[in-house]
Amino acid sequence: MRCLSTICLLLAAATAHAGFAGKQVNPAGMSVPLGYDLIYKKLVEVNSLAHEFQKTGSLSSAYQVVVTEQQLEKLFENSTFQCTALQRQFTPDEAKLLFGQTADIVKQFDDSLHTFITLKEKYGLVFNAAGIESRIKGLEDHVDRLGDCFKAHLSDEMAKNATAVREQIDKLFADAYAQLKN
Repeated sequence: MRCLSTICLLLAAATAHAGFAGKQVNPAGMSVPLGYDLIYKKLVEVNSLAHEFQKTGSLSSAYQVVVTEQQLEKLFENSTFQCTALQRQFTPDEAKLLFGQTADIVKQFDDSLHTFITLKEKYGLVFNAAGIESRIKGLEDHVDRLGDCFKAHLSDEMAKNATAVREQIDKLFADAYAQLKN
């Protein structure tokens, strides 16, 4: 059981890290320097393995999640996701692309949290709530920076959109975080 608890703490870390990924959808060859493409692929892999573990309870699938999460961690370390590139001026098309990716981040993180709530209820497992709280705070900060960037360089309308996403984060995650923490 101790081994399973350790694995679950690592799984929670995977969820927390995965919450920051976004996909690179770049039809017009726009350059949004946030390393979304590789991170998104690895996020999908982590979430897929986490759902497999939820269904099977197999330790081998849990181990695969841990290994994949370590790969994801390296991608985050090498990513410019939280870099000062957000201070540069985006074109309106780049801003819309980035905003869409941020909405994907919110959805993916919400899905991951609910997967782990199910695991907690099904197996009575304890999760690293502090790590998850840290990632939620980081995501909130990211959206706040987007809002500031949009307001400074684009329009109040784009800033309002970022504010709406921030409110969505508050609503979605407050309940999920409380369920994982208790």
